[in-house]
Amino acid sequence: MPTGTVKWFNGRKGFGFIEPDDGENDVFVHVTAVKDSGLNVLNEGDKVSFELVENRGRMAAEKLSMVGSEESKDDSEDQADDSEEVSEESE
Repeated sequence: MPTGTVKWFNGRKGFGFIEPDDGENDVFVHVTAVKDSGLNVLNEGDKVSFELVENRGRMAAEKLSMVGSEESKDDSEDQADDSEEVSEESE
């Protein structure tokens, strides 16, 4: 499954592009592919894996998943724990 970095994604316009790690041309990604993958949004710089499909004569990304999402989740939980500790100390 190819991987890449979100070059940009505009939720209002409903599409964006992923820069593949293999150096090939940027890959179009539509908001429906994001939603169908169980994601809410893509942010510039997010690392993702995806499947390439032909859509209306061009290659597009589908079945997206975040790369390293467990690490990101763990980091955000650690940060939340740290903020709770700071709040308790200040009381």
